[in-house]
Amino acid sequence: MGKIAGYLKQFLSPTAPRTDMKLPAFNGSPLKKWNTSQLLLRALRGAESERAKTKLDYLHDLDFKGCTSCFACKRARGKSYGHCALKDDLSRSLKRSRTPTQS
Repeated sequence: MGKIAGYLKQFLSPTAPRTDMKLPAFNGSPLKKWNTSQLLLRALRGAESERAKTKLDYLHDLDFKGCTSCFACKRARGKSYGHCALKDDLSRSLKRSRTPTQS
């Protein structure tokens, strides 16, 4: 048995210890009760059945603007390198989603 197969067998074992996982989801549709939302809610329900902590954010409810081409995210060794310098609802939501996934 290969390393990956052995790992999967151990991970998927019913006796394997479970850890709490955080799973964020983002709905980009303005329709909160339609297809996209229903799909996300069912996926999150499945994750919750495995003891995951879930959070669904509706992007339509957030106050955010698109890229302003300030290039702060591109400046090497800059304060905002690798992420948007604009501080709005979306940046806070994305920051929460980047927190450690296991508690």
